[in-house]
Amino acid sequence: SARAQTSTDSVRRLTPGANQREEGMARAGPATAMETPENATTVTFEQIQALPSSSRNFLDLAQLAPGVRLTPDRINGTDKSFASGALPADAINVFVDGRSLKNDITVGGIVGQDRSRGNPFPRNALQEVRIVTNNFKAEYGKASSAIITAITRSGGNQWRGSVFSGFQSQSLVALDTFQLADEHDTLRATPVEKPEYSRVLTGFSGGGPLVQNKLFVFGAYEGNYQNRQGITRFNGDSTAWPTNIAALQGESHSSPFRSSLFFGKLSYNHGEKQRVELSTTVRHETDRRGFGGQFSDTFRAFQAGENLRNNVIDGGLRHTVHGHDWLNESLIGYQWYQLNPEPFDLVTPGQEYPGIGRIGGGDSRQTFQQKRLSLRDAWTYSGLHAGGAHVIKIGGNVDLLRYNIDRQLNENPTFTFSSSNGFAFPVQAQIGTGNPMINGRNSQLGLYLQDDWSPTSALTLNLGIRWDYESGMYDRKYVTPPATRDSLVALRDALFIDIDPSRYFTDGTRRKAFAGAFQPRLGFSYTIDAHQRTSLFAAVGVFYDRIGFNSLVDETYRRQHPSHFFNFSSDGGNGTIAWDPTYLSRAGLASILGFGLTPPQEVFLLPNNLKPPKSYQFSGGVRHNFGTIATSLVYTGIRGRNGFSYEWANVALDPATNDCCQSVATPYQNVLVGNNSVRNWYDGVEARVDRPYHRSGEFGWGAGIAYTLSWASTEGGALFSFPTITAGFNRRHPIDDDRRHRVVVNWVADLPFVFGIQFSGLATVASGTPYRKVSFVGGTGTERVNLGFEHTPPFRNIDLRVRKDLPDFGGTRLGITGDLFNALNTQNLGCFQETFRNGDGSPNPNFAHATCVTSDPRRFQLGFQYDF
Repeated sequence: SARAQTSTDSVRRLTPGANQREEGMARAGPATAMETPENATTVTFEQIQALPSSSRNFLDLAQLAPGVRLTPDRINGTDKSFASGALPADAINVFVDGRSLKNDITVGGIVGQDRSRGNPFPRNALQEVRIVTNNFKAEYGKASSAIITAITRSGGNQWRGSVFSGFQSQSLVALDTFQLADEHDTLRATPVEKPEYSRVLTGFSGGGPLVQNKLFVFGAYEGNYQNRQGITRFNGDSTAWPTNIAALQGESHSSPFRSSLFFGKLSYNHGEKQRVELSTTVRHETDRRGFGGQFSDTFRAFQAGENLRNNVIDGGLRHTVHGHDWLNESLIGYQWYQLNPEPFDLVTPGQEYPGIGRIGGGDSRQTFQQKRLSLRDAWTYSGLHAGGAHVIKIGGNVDLLRYNIDRQLNENPTFTFSSSNGFAFPVQAQIGTGNPMINGRNSQLGLYLQDDWSPTSALTLNLGIRWDYESGMYDRKYVTPPATRDSLVALRDALFIDIDPSRYFTDGTRRKAFAGAFQPRLGFSYTIDAHQRTSLFAAVGVFYDRIGFNSLVDETYRRQHPSHFFNFSSDGGNGTIAWDPTYLSRAGLASILGFGLTPPQEVFLLPNNLKPPKSYQFSGGVRHNFGTIATSLVYTGIRGRNGFSYEWANVALDPATNDCCQSVATPYQNVLVGNNSVRNWYDGVEARVDRPYHRSGEFGWGAGIAYTLSWASTEGGALFSFPTITAGFNRRHPIDDDRRHRVVVNWVADLPFVFGIQFSGLATVASGTPYRKVSFVGGTGTERVNLGFEHTPPFRNIDLRVRKDLPDFGGTRLGITGDLFNALNTQNLGCFQETFRNGDGSPNPNFAHATCVTSDPRRFQLGFQYDF
């Protein structure tokens, strides 16, 4: 059985047209593999096609797996990611046809997902998706929490295709709690209007033979076209606004989002034993946003917005050859990723009016590029029969990467005005100068050995070891400036974090690449009955990840591209600069850089012995098949270690008040120290029941339910842990989206007796998330005490989809589709106020009051699908 499971994907690729869906396919549910210790969930072609998904993002399918956390798929969402356990989204990896989509340069875990509300891959090009949340095998690397593996579709010996489209507009979207409250506010001068919004999701897929039984082609496209209207609305008393602010109030501009995803594949069968596949994916997005109430930029004028461009090109050539008892798979791939937030205007100086809004141009332009050349090979051998049957897999990968970063932060100056002088002139300005470019090279090597050994027909042992190495995770040739070294050595005893010269200072030779990423992965499965319906399994393993390149460049970047602050007054007193109108430009600020009145710069320090993040994973459970119904009950534990974060060496909490802060005077604005001290804990009990889809004649159905009981906590913040990883609210605490209970139900049913419709759905019910209960005690309000955690109300969401096919004509099918998201219009509240008691000792009447919703209200989508 182990041998059969190992070769499943390869046989599928070697069979002509096997990946193309054939008319009348009966199976559409996950087959439970009894002989693997992996905690995995398989999403089949029918589920991919039929389950409702607001934006068709295939990452939505990850929620079918227990223990997974997913960012809500919202109309105005700015990103989409999934995470597992207590680790962040950066800790995952996605493999499509064996190619890794890991984001090595920025955040999000997957290339293209940082700051994007687009999709990483066209959903209609996928044949099968598998989510492994614990103890995946040694052939998979660069992930410390969960992975997704996906198999794409291929052309077959018959030409088949499909076209679909779906439409949504503001008239099909309900109002949420806070919009309804505004609508019923009798004091409002004007009625509430739904924000202008429309979206069209469209695409096609198809394939067939170029040469019968030999050469096949398959292609897919998905487009996401959205239109919004950004309307500038400033804050505060309009009678106190400056003239230039009042003139822009109510201006309206379009905010379009455009996404195009292309996938193409050529498959060639060279005889019966060899197969060659050439495939490519192209992703292109533009998103004009950052103004007029779009996302978080509520009080920002159109001129200060940006166009976020997001591009990914990924391709590969795969060769598969097999003999009687062996199989070899080789892959060469290339990937190019570019993220480019480009301001509409990087010339007009920005003007910030605190409490009112922002006008003028944008302040920063950035471009991130990641280029990857990848070589992979895996050899599988099933001919060894020493003490039982063995399936041995030996392989490795070599990835050659180049990173290019252009961070023009604050290149266009921002001037801050204040009502204290009647907005007569700015009281502060900021500008960045110097070289904004950071480049890097990195070589990644991974080697692994996996043996699936079956000493008996009932017992399978999964024995694996993996080793990973990368040469350029960060700048190993960096030289600490002598002035920085000498000044911090003199302050060493006064700082709150010990800056050990041997650990934090380097002459360009003291940083060695980490070579200790050995990752043993061991597991077993044992069927306890003759019919192999019940099995026990357990596994334990070590899993190494990596740190994003952009997170580690500030030690160099802040030196070569500093930001300067200027404080102005009418007379130049108290260390300020006397205001002159000629300063109101980049050139004007550059002319006074030599005054010496700007605050000192921040210093970033990285340890010479920096290690990549890792996790220890362990699990155990039981599986049982009740005929066609597969069940499992699993305990999963994950301990994350070596998480990276910056801490403040010159700032600490005041021990007398347990609040902020006491500080040490240094020649620098701040001294930030990088450490591998972030830790995570996850314990979960996960249960699944799946009934694989089966169709007999016109009737068919399949369903599944996944339940998770979990505890997820962390110590430390994200990239920055103020003031230190173990102080204040950074001490071990529940993660933001820690939900004690979570139930996800999915189903697909063909109902010929109900007007011949297909009815599918996805329902989620989960416990609330934690938020702090904070009290300010004492008369001054400077002492802050965490009184524990309260929890938001439970989360509930039901998405429904129906498809009604019209009578067949000419062997084709036309179906009308309707999707109803958040069908019960559940108002899932969030952003709860945390202050329990004010600084004067009085209770806060607004404590535990929600200020936002965490999911969109009810919305409807109408569409069609034409299969031919």
